[in-house]
Amino acid sequence: MTYLSDKSRINRKRGLYFIFLCFFSLLIYFWPTLQVKLYPIIEPVIILVSNGKNNITNTPSVIHTYFSSRDEMSKQNASLMLEIEKLENEISEKEAFIKENNYIKESGARLPSSTIILYPIMKDITTMYQTVLLSKGFKNGVEENTIVYLRGRQPVCVISLVYESTSLCNLFSAPDVKTEGVIASSSVMLPLIGVGGGAFVADVARNINIAIGDTVYLASDQTMMLGKITDIVRNDQDTSLHVFVRGLYNPLTSSVFYINK
Repeated sequence: MTYLSDKSRINRKRGLYFIFLCFFSLLIYFWPTLQVKLYPIIEPVIILVSNGKNNITNTPSVIHTYFSSRDEMSKQNASLMLEIEKLENEISEKEAFIKENNYIKESGARLPSSTIILYPIMKDITTMYQTVLLSKGFKNGVEENTIVYLRGRQPVCVISLVYESTSLCNLFSAPDVKTEGVIASSSVMLPLIGVGGGAFVADVARNINIAIGDTVYLASDQTMMLGKITDIVRNDQDTSLHVFVRGLYNPLTSSVFYINK
């Protein structure tokens, strides 16, 4: 039985080899004909597989190139922004210098040599009633906590930050900023609160003698005029008077500022 079983297994193997040989021979014989018919079907599949393989292989390189390019572009943009800011500052300085010379020439003004003339070089609409950026900095002798004024020695703001060629000035009339004023003729003190744009309000006792048109000076330097009283509101149910003061400063039109060193 074992002998017959081995012989049957050998015959089966020979049969499989014979079938495979016949199939291979037929495939070789008919391959040119089959190739013509199979090529249009196989070619797209081969191209798709090849492209997919290339895409998968190149993905890390593409990702690296993308982020490297973005990083390089961000650095270039930052560099360009700094260069633009530098050029804008240079232009502003030159414009301020021209304005200063023209102002002195046209007005015939003879200012003390210690007086610094400044111009607003940028007005941010969101902060124009709080601060003003001026055209002179520490290289021009501007110092922090210096009072800046308009013509007629009307104080406008106090220098809070000083840069090389510019300085930032906080307005006396900025909203909620408190400033001590005084009516020189009667020595009445007015606790002024800024409301923006060169305007102030103050509450004083009803028995104080003040009138519309009275001049209000800066209490710390009574040679400087903050403005004039434009209105007084008297309410019979209130224990105080509401006083409204208007200064010369206008954030839209004021263009020449001064500092005494």
